[in-house]
Amino acid sequence: MTVAASETTILHSISIADDPSRDPAIWRIGDWDGSPQEFLNGDKLTKMHPSDVRIDTWDPANHIIGSSSDSEFPATMWKEVNNDHIVYFKLNSDQIESAHTLRIGLTCAFAGGRPKITVNDWISGNHPPSSQPSTRNLTTGSYRCNNVTYPFEIPATAWKQNPGEWNRLVISVISGSGASGFLSAGYSVDSIDLLE
Repeated sequence: MTVAASETTILHSISIADDPSRDPAIWRIGDWDGSPQEFLNGDKLTKMHPSDVRIDTWDPANHIIGSSSDSEFPATMWKEVNNDHIVYFKLNSDQIESAHTLRIGLTCAFAGGRPKITVNDWISGNHPPSSQPSTRNLTTGSYRCNNVTYPFEIPATAWKQNPGEWNRLVISVISGSGASGFLSAGYSVDSIDLLE
C-alpha cells in the first residue's frame, strides 16, 4: 500500500446492503442496530442481573404506537416473566386493504425462545428456534449473540376493517425448553416493525 501526502487512501471499503432500517415501515419500535439498549432496561443489561431491584419492571404498560417511546418497550422478554406484551396501532384505509409483514429482530435468545404473534383474532404459525449459544446469556450481562429476524406475513383479513380503529398485537415468547423465571426461554429485542 502506498500513502501519499495530501491524498485520501481508502482501504477495504465496504458497502452496506440490505439494511432493514431502509425498508419503508408503517411503524417501527427501536433501531435496527443489533442492540436492545434503546429499550426499557437496555442500558442496564450489561451491569445488572435482570432480577436486580434497581431495574424497572420488565412488564410495563401496553405499548401504544404514536405515543409510547422505544424506552417503554422491554429490552428482553421471557416466557415466565413478561410474556404476551401488547402493542396497539392504527392503520389507514389504504393500509387495511393489504397484507403486511411484521418483523421482530432478536439480538440473542435463550432456551429456544422465539416470538409468536397474535393480531386481533389472527394467530401466526410457529417459527423454529434460531441458532444461539447454549449459555445463560440473558442473565449474564450479554445481549450479543446471533442476530436473527423473524418475519410474520399478516393477511389483510387480520386487520380491523374500520380505518383508525385500534389493532391489537400480542407478542409472545414460545419454546418447549427453559426453566422458571429469568431462566425461562427468552430473547432480547433488536427492533420490531410493520412494513408498508
